[in-house]
Amino acid sequence: MNFDNYAKCKICGRDYFKVGKKPLCPKCLAEEEQFFKAVKDYLYEFPNSSLEEVAEETEIPVELINIWVDEERLEKGSASLKKCKMCGKSISRGNLCKSCQNDLDSMANDLRDAQNKPEKRQMYVAGKKKS
Repeated sequence: MNFDNYAKCKICGRDYFKVGKKPLCPKCLAEEEQFFKAVKDYLYEFPNSSLEEVAEETEIPVELINIWVDEERLEKGSASLKKCKMCGKSISRGNLCKSCQNDLDSMANDLRDAQNKPEKRQMYVAGKKKS
């Protein structure tokens, strides 16, 4: 008998036969889908809502809504659901806004250039400096 497809539910701890990728039993998965539908319906009715407004009005934790945004299950024209990890500015996808991404790329390029630049070494002979 193969027990590879059995798992413990991440939410309730019940053992269940794992079918999909989510670590949730069918009961908790159905409940999560109801929460998702509530958020989706709210966003349909109020498309320019912020993440905090959606969480407050639907009484669904911000962390759960962020998971759906990261999974790209929720899309939004105003891009106010997802925040840049560096500056907190609203973004539509990814983890960083364009400005922070450009700053990060620039710093990485500067670091790469500094590492690839040969170091100018000076030689010392018997206490005298030679260039």
